[in-house]
Amino acid sequence: MLEELTVTAWQYFGHDRLYVNLPDGTPIGWADRRTGGITVVHARYRDDVTDMLARRAPELLTRPLPEVRVHPGAFDDTDEPAAEAEAAGAVGAAAAAPSRPVELPPPAARAAGGAPVRSTPGPAGAQAPASPGRPDRLPLLTPENDLASRRPGTTLREESSPAGATTAAPDSGRLERLSSRLLRRRPMPESRRKELLGERRTGAEVGRLTRHGWRVLHSIPLGDGADIDHLLIGPGGVFTIRTEYHPQQSVRADDDTVRIDDSDPLPYIAECRAEAALVRKVLGSHCDFPVRVHPVLVFVDAASLDVAATLTDVRVYRERQVSALAPLSGELTVREADRLFDVARRAEVWGGA
Repeated sequence: MLEELTVTAWQYFGHDRLYVNLPDGTPIGWADRRTGGITVVHARYRDDVTDMLARRAPELLTRPLPEVRVHPGAFDDTDEPAAEAEAAGAVGAAAAAPSRPVELPPPAARAAGGAPVRSTPGPAGAQAPASPGRPDRLPLLTPENDLASRRPGTTLREESSPAGATTAAPDSGRLERLSSRLLRRRPMPESRRKELLGERRTGAEVGRLTRHGWRVLHSIPLGDGADIDHLLIGPGGVFTIRTEYHPQQSVRADDDTVRIDDSDPLPYIAECRAEAALVRKVLGSHCDFPVRVHPVLVFVDAASLDVAATLTDVRVYRERQVSALAPLSGELTVREADRLFDVARRAEVWGGA
């Protein structure tokens, strides 16, 4: 395999790294030239990455105790117990807390120089799925609690409706402003209107995946008043899809944060991981099989989108790129996908989330 790998240099935002890539250009690991640390995206690539780096930059592996890590969010194929991840408990805390290195059992081949190989557990949403237990009893499905009929942005529209209103405010734009004047009510704030527009645009793209055998839910209300913008369930797995609307702005997504133009870092990536972890916990409590949830972050109308090669556990797309999920398959059987959708569409299962 070594003959098929390539090594490329990369400098950006103060980083100075060497990437080891598969023949199709996909990075499987990298070395930080400043710190000497080595990261692999999956434990099975550990030896290939260190061998390639030993050829290209042997000085990195001659430093005392170079540390090789499995990237946070990657699934490790070692036999390390997942109990620590399960004990993390609170989803938000697990996503925000810094990872603590945990030494793995020695692999068959160790890194050059005899250095111990270590793995860093990722955020709760990206851990290997917990062992299935006995599913909790589902509430009865009724027209009142069935989320399958909710449209993109329903939560935003409900929050913008006057107290006691029986219908939500119109979606956005001229109709909404005209209706607000006629009914003498305050129009939807501009920021909220843009959020709604972004959710509707992404919702339309996600909805197109149903022709490929996927199931879609929009605007799932949570117990704390927040919501999940879109939930996609199908043969390729379970995906939480979050929408951010930043029209004609430059977006840069790094390992844990997002920068819009020259703004301060925003915690969108960590929030996506936490959301996926929450969904995994809720759905897994009602299923007799392991549940894995993949986070997706979608930017609507961005002028440019630059995603760091190191960001491997959260997919970051423009709205039109959501279609890349359509051909994915092989993660869920028909029975499993049907069960997950049956659980997810019941409003009560999200009430305590």
